[in-house]
Amino acid sequence: MWIAALVLSAFFSGPLALPAGAVGTAAQDSVVNGFYSAGDTVPQLPGRLSIAYTPVNLPAETSYAGPASSLSQTVDTAYDLAPLNAPADSNAARARDTVSYAYGITNRGNATLTLDLSAVFRQIGAATDWGAGAYKVFNDANNNGVWDNGDAGITTLTLAADASDTIVVVALVPASAVDGDSSGTRFFVTDRAPRTGASVTGDMWENGAPIAGNDQYDTQYDTVVTRVIGPNVRVAKTQVLETGRARPGDTIVFAITFDNDGADSANNITLYDAIPQNAIYVPNSADSAELAGSGQGYVTSYDDTYSAYTFNDTGNTSAKVIRWSLSAPLGVTSGDDPDAADFTGNNDAGRVYFKVRIK
Repeated sequence: MWIAALVLSAFFSGPLALPAGAVGTAAQDSVVNGFYSAGDTVPQLPGRLSIAYTPVNLPAETSYAGPASSLSQTVDTAYDLAPLNAPADSNAARARDTVSYAYGITNRGNATLTLDLSAVFRQIGAATDWGAGAYKVFNDANNNGVWDNGDAGITTLTLAADASDTIVVVALVPASAVDGDSSGTRFFVTDRAPRTGASVTGDMWENGAPIAGNDQYDTQYDTVVTRVIGPNVRVAKTQVLETGRARPGDTIVFAITFDNDGADSANNITLYDAIPQNAIYVPNSADSAELAGSGQGYVTSYDDTYSAYTFNDTGNTSAKVIRWSLSAPLGVTSGDDPDAADFTGNNDAGRVYFKVRIK
């Protein structure tokens, strides 16, 4: 896996620790401040306004019948959302990698809170949609900030008062991803309790339209971009007439240049070239590959069929396929043209030659 174990101790250790037994008003309860009932001279209930006064011509108190309307405020939910690794865009994801982004979610209220969670593809620039199965949400069972085998996929999260949990949003990089690919992932968190006040925004989060389009719910989201690195080996081929002619018996020299223009090393490289029709291989003409700036030799072998059967008789003119197996990787591109096979740089390119004779 490309990503090193995240060091989250700077943020928290295990679930977010909060004082237990918080006091206060639970979400969805109301704060009501109205008027007393007719006949009251002193408040009879919490949140009731009354008034008493004595007219100048009467010795006794006289009650005042005020308006019947009340002021009411419903208490909203309270929760914090924070990316634990402040997730920076990944610049080291490789094909088949599992990329983790960790988030801490804390219920700051005094009642149980239920959240709906989802992760979807988000188009950002030239981002590629890797498919619905590539963006998932997991409960981080051991709170280490990365996806582990056994972590359960979830779509909802229920937190008791003062409770917290760690969630891991995962991007699954497909095997087909190549150097330079990228994909955006948007993580949605929707509070199931109706929103009664302004939307709450946690660290680095944005307010977003609810997933279902229902404005009464508080939805927030965070977007990350996973970038892919990988090898990208280009091949170029040229031919030269050794005698300056193209008649039966004349010789053609083929040169093959290969160059890794990607952002990651290319391992286990094998080049194959089939001898063309109307020509025969010139014995001992295939040289070992040489890396640019290296001079290191590589293995050359020959096939007398188009299969994998190999023999090492370099003097045999019946060779139909020449195979070069490089014993060392090609390094990353070192500043040469990223769109061409250049025999330049340092250990990121190479070249081989062989000859055929026209029949």
